[in-house]
Amino acid sequence: MREKGQNGRQRSRCSAVDRRGVTAKQSYDFHAEQARCLRLIDKVASTDIEGEWPLHPMLGRMKGTQISRLHAKHLNHHLTQFGV
Repeated sequence: MREKGQNGRQRSRCSAVDRRGVTAKQSYDFHAEQARCLRLIDKVASTDIEGEWPLHPMLGRMKGTQISRLHAKHLNHHLTQFGV
């Protein structure tokens, strides 16, 4: 079910469920999350691939090409999770 949030945008009243039946613990504004995702993609895409990247908290020092590939695979995982 969808309902209007405070800003007039639609919010999911029911939590999102992925293909495995995993349910989100709270509702999210789809359009705000979509915009946030696109901003993060732009941030990664605009960073110099040969430049200095911050340490990954679990994997340590990584090259730009490795981080770019990691982000692409991670995003693809989540898009596939919801059938996108």
